[in-house]
Amino acid sequence: MTVDVHGANDCVEQIVWPMPVLEVIFDRVRGSSRYFSSDFFKGFCQFAMAVWCQDSILTEECVITPTRVLMGGTNSVAYVQSTVQKMFAEIFNKGL
Repeated sequence: MTVDVHGANDCVEQIVWPMPVLEVIFDRVRGSSRYFSSDFFKGFCQFAMAVWCQDSILTEECVITPTRVLMGGTNSVAYVQSTVQKMFAEIFNKGL
C-alpha cells in the first residue's frame, strides 16, 4: 500500500532533528575492537500510532486507518529515532 502524505505534511510543523556529525561518531568508536551494524528494516512498521492520530483515509475502494507510523511523514524519522534512543538510553553513546 502506498499513501501520499504530501497534503498531511503541508499541515505539520517540522521538528528540527540533528543529523549526527560523523567525526564525533568516529571519535567515539576509535580504539574499539568489536563492531556491528544495525539495519532497522521495517522499523516504522514496528511503531504503533497513537489512537488519537489514527485518521482514516478514504480511497475509491475502501477506508484505511493506519495503526502504524507512516514512512514519509514530516516528523516520522525524528519520532522513530528519538524513540529508539530512549529505548537504549542507558547504553546510547556508551558503546552503542
